[in-house]
Amino acid sequence: TREPPVPVRTVPPEYPNELRRDGVSGVVTVKCTIDAQGNVTEPEVEKSSNGAFEKPALAALKKWKFKPAKQDGAAVPVKISIPIKFVFEG
Repeated sequence: TREPPVPVRTVPPEYPNELRRDGVSGVVTVKCTIDAQGNVTEPEVEKSSNGAFEKPALAALKKWKFKPAKQDGAAVPVKISIPIKFVFEG
């Protein structure tokens, strides 16, 4: 059996001021590996709606912590894609 990684701590990204001022929402999809310790490693942008969101998305994701994926009861590293959303709330 295989259990996917589960986020136990998520940190919201820092919203770039100029995009918040302009009311721009967006999403950055980050491809990364969740290692056997539940840490985010090798994050890279898979796609993004706006380049200005990429750095804050990567920075936030590095602070996330996961319960690692398990294969037959043992923690294993897995590659996943995580959408980081920037939602404008006026």
